[in-house]
Amino acid sequence: MKVAVCDDDRAFCEKERTTIKDVFKQYFQGEDCQVDIYNDGQTIINNYPDNAYDMVFLDLELGEENGFDIAEQIVLMNNDAIIIFVTSHENLVYEAFRFRPLGYIVKDRFDREFTRMMVKIVDKLIKMRQVIELGGEKFYVDRVVSIATQKRKICVKSLKGEILLADSYSKHVAELEKYGFVQSSKGVLINMKYIKSIDEDNDVFVMYNNERVPISRRRKKDVIEEYRKFMFDNNR
Repeated sequence: MKVAVCDDDRAFCEKERTTIKDVFKQYFQGEDCQVDIYNDGQTIINNYPDNAYDMVFLDLELGEENGFDIAEQIVLMNNDAIIIFVTSHENLVYEAFRFRPLGYIVKDRFDREFTRMMVKIVDKLIKMRQVIELGGEKFYVDRVVSIATQKRKICVKSLKGEILLADSYSKHVAELEKYGFVQSSKGVLINMKYIKSIDEDNDVFVMYNNERVPISRRRKKDVIEEYRKFMFDNNR
């Protein structure tokens, strides 16, 4: 497990590193946890391509730098990165939701809140390692963006690209809904993790890559309610 801590407070960085390593040792016995420290945003961005961190603890206030800008660049380099915002001001976290963070931790409650956060981290890691077989091909569920029925086949869009497979759409619906997928319209399942926003006036989801996915008018209320519940559950 490779973890990065980015904070301009050097003493607090060391405190974070100690807490992270101690708690990870309790939850992941036998798995090494490397924790690298960065005191400014540009340095972590410059080093990120060579490290591809699994998890980043990111201060929202990095001196003159904006933690949101750093988060945006990290997401562009690694959409799978688990981002946890660390802040002294809880009011800042609402703007952070568009980066799909796993959560946030208030600095003066770091030890207590990090232990609580571990439950979400463990759940996230389990989901990231969950595999599903579609048309004879294996996919990490967390990396599947959408599945759509296409005649007697299914079109699977993942972070690696798009592929058409001979398989039944209907037999996978219930299973994928357990992992955060929603039927935006008949024959289309999308991974709510990759939704960037909702354009309710035009009945579409705007995806992470700006693709616009139509929402069925008949199911609009239920679909949007399901998405908001997903966002609430994943950003507490």
